[in-house]
Amino acid sequence: MPESTPISFLVLVDGTEVPGALQVYAATVLKEANKIPTAKVTVRDGDPAAQDFEQSSGDLFTIGKEIEIQVGPAPGEEEPIFKGVITEIGLKVRSGIGPVFMVLAKDPAFALTLGEKNRYFYEATDADAIDEIVGEAGLSADAEAGSVTHQTLVQYQATDWDFIVMRAEANGQLVFVEDSTLRIAAPDFGGSSLETYKYGDTLLEVECTLDGRGQYPAVAGKTWSASDQALVEVDGEAPTANKQGDKDSDTLGGDLSVPDVTVQHNGQVLETELQAYADAALVKSRLAR
Repeated sequence: MPESTPISFLVLVDGTEVPGALQVYAATVLKEANKIPTAKVTVRDGDPAAQDFEQSSGDLFTIGKEIEIQVGPAPGEEEPIFKGVITEIGLKVRSGIGPVFMVLAKDPAFALTLGEKNRYFYEATDADAIDEIVGEAGLSADAEAGSVTHQTLVQYQATDWDFIVMRAEANGQLVFVEDSTLRIAAPDFGGSSLETYKYGDTLLEVECTLDGRGQYPAVAGKTWSASDQALVEVDGEAPTANKQGDKDSDTLGGDLSVPDVTVQHNGQVLETELQAYADAALVKSRLAR
């Protein structure tokens, strides 16, 4: 069996460390592409004899307070892995299991998910639109410039977050959030590995799947040119994706007889925009295996 290394973690609320006497027995942090980072802190709570839930009725963990989670190999060596705002609290009591108080927090970027909005952008790239939206929310963004400058770009009855993710997806990009900062960039398939984990040594848990249903052999983009009164067609350019497993995307799709796909745009778009749209569909396909 591999040697187990103890892990030290701290929870801070409004900059103050949670007292050690408090029984915080679990802290989970989730950070995923195209999603708001989320953290969950679980605290033992409840005294049946006193018929009281001290933590859930107290004011330490209240909605709106800032929370930070730090993790390290030993006390005094902790580093922050999450900073956010408490958005939800809850109490759970189950037969045979001690009562627990649950604290859910999200990165401040969660504000972008609140309320559908309408906006118009003129002579702007997607990066320009995203910078404006994020700036109005008091956040910051690092967005790669797309290849298209839109004459008009419309956000219609969509939350700021959904609009940002949709525009990133249209350019074959992903949205990452870290400490109130959004980073929008295309995946780098040529990057090197940061870490190597070995089963039986440093790997504790893993779950892997390989799915060939979404591996399209080719993607075509089509739209109608009103000025030329003609159909405009482009072919998507497939990215050079990292090899995963013993079969590439073409083989996976071919084994399942996956057909070619056509993406159509009913609006007035430039050919460069249609090309980016078709290319993005292939990027998404290669990442979805």
